[in-house]
Amino acid sequence: MATRSWSQYLGVDAASRAAAKEKKVAELEAKHAAAVAELRERLLSSEEGRLCGKQLAETGEWGRHGSPDELVADAHLRRWLVARDWNVDVTYKLLIHHGGWRAHVIPKGFIEEGRVSGPLAANTIFLQGVDHDGRALIIVKVAHHSSKDRDLRQMKMFSVYIMEAMVALCDREKNPTCRLSSMFDLTGCSYQNMDAAVMRNILGILSTHYVERLSVLYFYNPPSLFFTLWNSMKGLLPEVTREKIKMIHPSDTSELHAWMPADTLPREYGGKGELLPIATACRRYGLPPFDGRADPEVPPPAPAPRARAASGARAAASDAVDARLVVEDGEEGAGAAKEGLEAPAVAAAAAATAVVA
Repeated sequence: MATRSWSQYLGVDAASRAAAKEKKVAELEAKHAAAVAELRERLLSSEEGRLCGKQLAETGEWGRHGSPDELVADAHLRRWLVARDWNVDVTYKLLIHHGGWRAHVIPKGFIEEGRVSGPLAANTIFLQGVDHDGRALIIVKVAHHSSKDRDLRQMKMFSVYIMEAMVALCDREKNPTCRLSSMFDLTGCSYQNMDAAVMRNILGILSTHYVERLSVLYFYNPPSLFFTLWNSMKGLLPEVTREKIKMIHPSDTSELHAWMPADTLPREYGGKGELLPIATACRRYGLPPFDGRADPEVPPPAPAPRARAASGARAAASDAVDARLVVEDGEEGAGAAKEGLEAPAVAAAAAATAVVA
């Protein structure tokens, strides 16, 4: 009879550890599958769940031709459950809220350019296309933003405008869950570009309505001040979030070349492409509201300052929605933090706050 070692008797040998790990993984997957099944049943069996699916489909949550049935698709439910630590009750409530939010804020499935004319004119956001993995990618020129000249309501609506454009641009064959990638270019940044109020206002939206979207976040050419702030706060972020955040120095852009196709990477970063302002990109790529109707050679209209005077019931309604967004974000952000259910996207955005907030 074969002799067993003490490690085998105690269950600490390599084979035993591997078996224990495999068992734990299987138990966790069974628990997650049960959560998905429970959430799906609750959504399908409730009137508000069915309404949520209809609202999300009508407002473009899954693209122009999305179906209410996609609400209960396995990948969709898992994305929301992951963001809420697999808490079915919290996830159910937030999905219902999300459907109502889109119906009121994005009833057409996009944000009209007139509602974000100020941020568009600042030329801060560039939507470059998709990376090698089919993820929509943006470049944020932080130095172009001024905390003195911005309109807080427009900035929050602008965050929705950006996210909707990015999700619509994703290659859904390569990237079915529409994960996103971003690069913050910190070249020439100063205190004037830092805006805590803006970041506080958009964090609620990111954590509540665009959960588990962030795939990678690059900081390009970070100043020494950034590293001081980053080193003081990175320990507060989950490891999975820290792994998504990377630093790029202008002297070594090899990772950028591995990330972006050469025609997508702008020339100033060593590529062959051009910087595409987000309004121009929406036309070039036929994103809402230009899907199927855009002339890619027609430049976007020059943004004009938004008139503050009332121009009828429609303008008043738009202002009311914008105002509600500013009030709403504090409740959403605080709620997520209170529950201890911050999504990785929020934590990564908090890292960005060290620079632009």
